[in-house]
Amino acid sequence: MWVTDDGVQHVISLPDPAEVLTPQALGSFARLVADRGAERLGLDLDDRLLALSDTGFEPDPDGLFTERAPAVGLLDGDLSTLSGLDAALAALDPRWQVDVLVALHDLVAGLDG
Repeated sequence: MWVTDDGVQHVISLPDPAEVLTPQALGSFARLVADRGAERLGLDLDDRLLALSDTGFEPDPDGLFTERAPAVGLLDGDLSTLSGLDAALAALDPRWQVDVLVALHDLVAGLDG
């Protein structure tokens, strides 16, 4: 993700969104998709993106988040419930949370059904 001088956030979908999750997180996320359904979970993810947008982001003067993809295996934990997902996200800098949530959105369609 990067933020331009006018404050616009830009996020590019990752070529392999599953890479942002550890194997444990990916497996448990698949259970969450199956339990909640793709459409409902998509709305849950949207709610989290909106909350992040409303909160805003700290400046990135050192360029740690500018034009960088999140690390492979960044999201870890038991994501089989929304509370587990929220706990795993809370461990990440909010600027990475946006990228991870976009990756999760991309995964939902592939894991549904």
